[in-house]
Amino acid sequence: MNDMLRRTTGVVAFAAFLGLAACDDSIAPQFEIDGTGTVDGLLYFDADNDELFDPSDGDLPVPGVGVAVRVRDTDAVIASGTTGSDGRFSIPGVLAGTHDVFFDESSVPVGVFVCENPVRTSVGLDAPSFVPVPSRSACLVDILDVQTGSASGDFVIVRGIVTASPSQFDESDMAIQDATGGIWLFTAALDGLGIEVGDVIEVGGTLALEPALRLEGVSLREVVPDAGTVTPVETTTAAIAASGPNPRDPLQNRLAVIRAAELTSAFDQGGSRNASIDDGSGGTVIRVESVLSPSSGDGILTATGMTVGNCYDVTGIVAGFFGTGQIFPRTAADIVEVPCS
Repeated sequence: MNDMLRRTTGVVAFAAFLGLAACDDSIAPQFEIDGTGTVDGLLYFDADNDELFDPSDGDLPVPGVGVAVRVRDTDAVIASGTTGSDGRFSIPGVLAGTHDVFFDESSVPVGVFVCENPVRTSVGLDAPSFVPVPSRSACLVDILDVQTGSASGDFVIVRGIVTASPSQFDESDMAIQDATGGIWLFTAALDGLGIEVGDVIEVGGTLALEPALRLEGVSLREVVPDAGTVTPVETTTAAIAASGPNPRDPLQNRLAVIRAAELTSAFDQGGSRNASIDDGSGGTVIRVESVLSPSSGDGILTATGMTVGNCYDVTGIVAGFFGTGQIFPRTAADIVEVPCS
């Protein structure tokens, strides 16, 4: 009996000790790293955009650029340096931990862009951390930024979903669109690569504003097959016509649909491939390219099944060529006869 009492008393006492320990308000100090390391790196011009420094590919070091190691997500500078003639930099005495490596853009040569700035790095104790940083002739931007802010002749890089593939228009032109806007690609470089509507592609090219907002000299950087679709924006024939004189209009180069629009003329305009169409808001031009219909003039009516005086829902790419607003259907499926309302 006495042994049981002693055991019970011991258990209660131990439980009480645990309870006191659990209620102890004292907190051990956080573990802190005490020491420094070095941030080494290389800033180079990545001529072939492969994120690997290889002079045989035309890659070049970028000298004379100011480099600062900052406290993560702040402007507080811990230490700084400059890239040498070989594009390399070494900044010693940096507190161990995670930091940002920031490049002074005012010292970067004209026409060169450090697209990821700052770059995150982790510094270990008494050890260098190496940061290879590619720079480029342009950075990936939203299409709207190109449409509203870039000048004719600028080299830009954009990424978007293909809304018209190279096989759907003649003259090797096509169209892509991101969440902000759309743009034409005038190039034969993408022909025969199997690029289809719904693929996401990233391309570089030179901006031109005439005869339409477009990229020329296009180079393909990446393809993501069958990545998604674009829902056409509902618009009117009057809005398409109004957007035509302004290549920077937000409607330009977008996939759009007009509803119950009456074909008011045969295809006897603009090289016999343009006709007039009007949904009641005011007329615009429908342009049927040779891939969609190899015939011209009235022959297009036979090829597409369209009839003057009938009404259609038409899906296509909006573009203003030489100041005239037009809608470009891509396939016969983009033209659907409906009752005139």
